[in-house]
Amino acid sequence: MAASVSPISREVNKMGGNEIADNSGGPGGLTPAVRPVSFDVGSVDRHQQRSQDLMAHERSSVQESRMYVLVGADPNATNIEHPGGQITASIGLASFLVSQGFRCEVVDTTQSSFPIPGLGTRIRKGAKRLVQVIRLLRKNPVRGVVIFASAGWSFYEKVLISGICRLFRVPDLFFVRSGHFLAQVQSSIWRRLLVSALLRVPARIAAQGENWKDFYRSLGVRRERILLVRNWVPPSVGIVTEAKAAPSDSPLQFVFVGWLVRQKGVLECLEAVERLANDFDFRFVFVGGGDLEDELRRRVARGNWSGQVVVLGWQNYAAVQAILAESHVFVLPSYAEGCPNALLEAMAHGLPAICTAVGAIPDSIQDGMNGFLVPVADGQAVAGAMQKYLASPDLVRDHSQVTLRIVELIHDRVKNCSQIVSSFD
Repeated sequence: MAASVSPISREVNKMGGNEIADNSGGPGGLTPAVRPVSFDVGSVDRHQQRSQDLMAHERSSVQESRMYVLVGADPNATNIEHPGGQITASIGLASFLVSQGFRCEVVDTTQSSFPIPGLGTRIRKGAKRLVQVIRLLRKNPVRGVVIFASAGWSFYEKVLISGICRLFRVPDLFFVRSGHFLAQVQSSIWRRLLVSALLRVPARIAAQGENWKDFYRSLGVRRERILLVRNWVPPSVGIVTEAKAAPSDSPLQFVFVGWLVRQKGVLECLEAVERLANDFDFRFVFVGGGDLEDELRRRVARGNWSGQVVVLGWQNYAAVQAILAESHVFVLPSYAEGCPNALLEAMAHGLPAICTAVGAIPDSIQDGMNGFLVPVADGQAVAGAMQKYLASPDLVRDHSQVTLRIVELIHDRVKNCSQIVSSFD
């Protein structure tokens, strides 16, 4: 079977735009027994004109409104530990709106990703958010509401907020960002039916990639209600101009950035190291924390890989950027993703990547062009992809060049956030 060429691949290769039916019926004539009622035509015209002027004013006030509501993580939140990737997206969108002269009111959904708060706490906070949204929509001319949702309880709460937007006749864009949402929906026919029904509530639904579009279409969402909005490189991260190259005087460095938990493919990374450590000279750096951090350290010590494998734990933002800058290949064999921010930051540094084909990742990583896509939970496949770079170091530069073109083409923050604003025109 011939391999299909994706639209993104074609764009990368190039880089080297109601009629209202008149259903009113006539009176059908007057019978002689009925006297016509006389009307003050001028009064009717004046009344109709006033109604039209009022409607036009209401439409104009909404169109000219410079206010958006963002239901998402507070960009200024500093008192929460490990809030997750949603705050990065919120920072990018909120800063863009402000730069364009819009007012952005944030309904804060920030919470710790690890550990997740109890249900009672989440219900209380969710109720407060519903009240806040009602007050904002009742007191202000709002141009649109952008709703960032996650999996589980978050989805159902955000659908309620979308319903409130509908009651106030304010358009909303519903944006599920967690890759776990796809797996949860597919886990039960009843959940799939429920989610399919609830997705009729939002005015429009944002999809992070082509896989997400197909997923929503499979749930019965009409094509015209789906807006493709890919994730964007954070405003604090600049895209490098020079492609990455394998060093001639030091080992190739692979890097993982994220939660050190099973679902991120951490054990598959370690299996790959074990398969390759005796035959190749390389370094593998783990950045992040989680319930597998101590186990990783023990296994590295037991395998005598301390010279090759480094487990750094959580690092601050500047340190992460420095580690990405000195690395050569990014590795994230995750079980589920939306569109991971860590991958986009790595791509902005010019790193090719070894990832699983989950969520929107296949839009960003074209297999064999700027990285390799491997099956979920397959450490041998991760090792095979790493070996290709170790055996042919020139692949790093070749793939890095394509990575930089792709990240500029489809992950530009201004371009992608402009799509969101334009969707409310």
